[in-house]
Amino acid sequence: MKKKPIYLWVLLILSALISATSLFGMLSPLPSKEALRAAQKQVAGVSAQQLEDQLNYTYRVAESTHSIFNMALIVLSAILVGVAIVFLVRKNLQYANYTYVAMFC
Repeated sequence: MKKKPIYLWVLLILSALISATSLFGMLSPLPSKEALRAAQKQVAGVSAQQLEDQLNYTYRVAESTHSIFNMALIVLSAILVGVAIVFLVRKNLQYANYTYVAMFC
């Protein structure tokens, strides 16, 4: 009896959803510091310096997600998910597994 690759379908569908959200995040514009500051609420018991540090940290994280290296990794991940799904549809389970593992190397 031949095994059905249900596990791989589930993993690839979840990976495709994650890749899609990453691609959408990559296409969204980088928020400005003023927009982040306006979205930040005054929290009781937190000093102004802590709020400014949090703002700077949030901006740096958003800036790093829009770097060329991260964009290349997101696009490569999306391509590998697509290739793995094509291999799975063509019932080439071995290559689909190899491609899925290649996404994490």
